[in-house]
Parts: sequence; C-alpha cells; structure tokens
Amino acid sequence: MLIKEYNKNIDIYLKRYAWPTLLIQSNPATNLSLSVIIPAFEEPDLLKTLIELRENEYPGSDVEVMVIINQSEVCNEKTREANRESFEAARQFANEPCPDWLKFHIQWVKELPAKHAGVGLARKIGMDEALRRISASGNDKNGILICLDADCLIEKNYLKTIADHFRRNPQSPGCSINFKHQPAENSQIQSAIDAYELHLRYHVHALRYCRFPHAYYTIGSSMACRAEAYAQAGGMNRRKAGEDFYFLHKIIPMGGFTEIRETTVYPSPRPSHRVPFGTGRAVSKKLMQDGPFKTYSWKSFEPLRRFLALVPDLRQMTAVEISEALDALPEPVSKFLNNLDADQQIQRIIEKTNRPESYTKAFYQWFTGFAVLKYLHFIRDHFYEEEPIEVAASTLLEVSGIASGKNTDISSLLFSFRNMDNVL
Repeated sequence: MLIKEYNKNIDIYLKRYAWPTLLIQSNPATNLSLSVIIPAFEEPDLLKTLIELRENEYPGSDVEVMVIINQSEVCNEKTREANRESFEAARQFANEPCPDWLKFHIQWVKELPAKHAGVGLARKIGMDEALRRISASGNDKNGILICLDADCLIEKNYLKTIADHFRRNPQSPGCSINFKHQPAENSQIQSAIDAYELHLRYHVHALRYCRFPHAYYTIGSSMACRAEAYAQAGGMNRRKAGEDFYFLHKIIPMGGFTEIRETTVYPSPRPSHRVPFGTGRAVSKKLMQDGPFKTYSWKSFEPLRRFLALVPDLRQMTAVEISEALDALPEPVSKFLNNLDADQQIQRIIEKTNRPESYTKAFYQWFTGFAVLKYLHFIRDHFYEEEPIEVAASTLLEVSGIASGKNTDISSLLFSFRNMDNVL
C-alpha cells in the first residue's frame, strides 16, 4: 500500500482540504479510534439507528458517532421542520445514559450552498470532523472512519467486528461491509428492492467473472476506511449521489482493500426522490413504471473479460503488437479502448514499470472502476441495450456453473447471489 507519512498527510489534508468549520469544541478521548459518520436529511427513523449503535458490543476502544443533519440554503419549511424534529430528538437521545466508551455528537449544519448540498457534502463534513478528532486523540495510524446511513439497522457485533477486522488486516486501507436490505412494508416495494439489490450483486459478480481486481460493493451505508487512507485519497467528495462509488474507487486502487462478512448492515428499502440515483431512487422508479427492472446486458461483460485476460501478455509486446492485439478484440471493447487511446496509455505504463507486479498495479490505477463504468455505459449506448435483471443474473449463474437452466424468479436469484456473498 502506498500510504506514507501518515501524520503529514493528515495535517496537510486538514489544513488545505477539510471542511473549514470546527463543529465540536470538546477534546476527544485519548482512546478514540472509531468514528461512525451518519448523514441525516428528513430522517424519521434516525433514533432506531442510534439505539442499535448504543446497544453494540464494546469494540476495544472509544467510539464517537457523528450525526450530520444537513440542509440546503434553499430547502423548504417542511424539510426545516423535519430536520428540527430530528435534531431535537437526537440531541435528547445523546444526553441519555450510554456506555462510557461511546459518545454521540449531533450536529445540525444549515444553509449549505445549494450547488453542493447533499449526501456527499454531509458525509465530507462529518468525516472531516471525525478525522480532526481522531488526529487530536493521537490515533492517526489506528483511526477508522465508518460510514452508516440514518435509516439502517445493524447487528450487535457491528463495531467490534469492524475494529477487529482492521486489527487483523493492518495493511488494508478500507473495506466494504456485508449488507442486506430490510424487509419492505408491502409486496410492491419488496419486489422493487429485491430487483435493485440483485442488480448490485449481479454487477459485482459479473466484474469478478471478468477477473476485474477492483470488483467490490461501493455502498455508502456499508463501508469503512483508515483515517490516513481517507486523507491520502483527498477526502470525501461533494457529489449529491454516487459519492460512495467515487470515493471508494480512490481507496481501492491503494491495494489491500478488504471485505467484512462477519457482520451485516441492513439498509432501508424505502422509496426516495431526494437523489438522482441510488437505492431510494431506484425503488421509486421501479414503482412508477411497468415492466422489468433492467441492468447491463450480460453480453457487455464477455468482451471485457477477453480484454482483461490479455492484460498480462501486453507487457511483453511492442507498441505495434499492442495496437494489433487491441484491434483484434471484440468490436465493443476495441472501439471503447480506441476512444481511450489505450495502446498509448499501456505503452507508457510498460515504459514506467520494470516488474510484472508494478505493471499490473499501474495498469489498474489507470483502468479503474471509473473506466469500467464508462465502458458499460458506452456498450449500453452503442451495442447492447439493457436487459431484465432476472435474465442477466440467471445467465451469469449458468455461465459460472452455479446453476443450470434459466431462472426468472428474482427472489430465488437474489438468494443465490446472497449465498455467494455469505449473506443469510
């Protein structure tokens, strides 16, 4: 992993890039090493999440929970009132008795610039404050920032499992955490959330079928990272949606990214129109439209698999041979790579690396999750239209030898994919 000069990196980040407003005046505990950051916006179930954290097992160090109730300068009175209610209820909760090792900080951040206000900025504000406090406690090297959402449920071993995981994996810059959506209040919403979760799992497993080394879940409510990795990655972005994907795809290429499967986060299945994409929007969209939930066609992944299988051999080729090899790939991927000037990029990577390991690492620092997403969008727009999730997921199981024959039942397909991820 490339993390070096931990304190220097954190000091530079806090001075130059962090949210400038100090939110908490009190000194942190000297044993503070875990901070849970929860953005909240019109969250009626916030207390449920806070109660589950209060009932968690002792993780071996002090923990702070940073709740960032946030609102734009242009939000309506209904939102202001909802946030006011959440703030007052959460602040009262924070004053109730709880374990000595656990502290709740409830912050109501108002009048955020309309251009940037949203979940990304809220996470950034909370994570930056958490980084300040972990740094002030002297636990830069052991500090962990944990992202959770205000409508999630968790298991009692959640905090301890995360703490133990990073102790066992000292070189890991970050991790994703098992997730499973909560049961929905009616069959329509249940059908929609099952289809969306199946889409998420299909996408990751399709990339793993392609041998893409950065194929991990990037879900904001179930991820964590080291404090020093957070600073080195430039902190959280201010995106109104998809902030989790873009953030983790700066952490993952550092190397050593891991997964936690010994505990589970249970996100809410509720519909939402607050963000342009993500769980809530996907559920709302499915409820409003007839027809199947669609995802990237399975045909999109076979050309990608062919390309990634070629990557080790490209290192031994001349510039002319690289161009010829890329042109000989299936048309969808060869055209996409041509648009990236991939032959020239790969040649530069070869010239700058002298060992297979350094070549592979440099290659995937160029061909990251961002590039894969662009590829899938390119293929969707120019070659293969999206197809029903049950068709795509069933094909993947069949090609992988996990199941035989076509299965169009989304709930049973989801069960199979959860089983692959050890989610019961």
